[in-house]
Amino acid sequence: MKSTIAVLFGCGLIQVVISQCRTVPKAEKENPMENTDWVPDEFLSLIKGCFYNEQRIGAGGSFAFADICETCFCSEQSELTCCVDGFEIDPKSLSSDCVAIKDGCGQKAVLRSDLKTTCPSDVFVVGRR
Repeated sequence: MKSTIAVLFGCGLIQVVISQCRTVPKAEKENPMENTDWVPDEFLSLIKGCFYNEQRIGAGGSFAFADICETCFCSEQSELTCCVDGFEIDPKSLSSDCVAIKDGCGQKAVLRSDLKTTCPSDVFVVGRR
């Protein structure tokens, strides 16, 4: 499992977020074009790529799976690496008047008394695992 580091800037605070990435085993790729022995060499580049979660990703491309909060990258050699999207708020960094709620693939800090109002204090985030 690889880690990707992102630096977020906000409210004068620099935050480091570590995202977990994994190389997808061949068995999970669901590649219907696994055997390309029959394909002439000049056409191989047209079918190179990766297949994952019923989606074709071209060699050198990427695709964001919003429903499972993952972004996958297909190398030029058709190796697939998927990274978890989003982040979680470190509960220790929340002030007593704030709470973390789900927001897409991540979380946001809001006031306990009004779940629509953003928490005025800074929080720390960590990559989802």
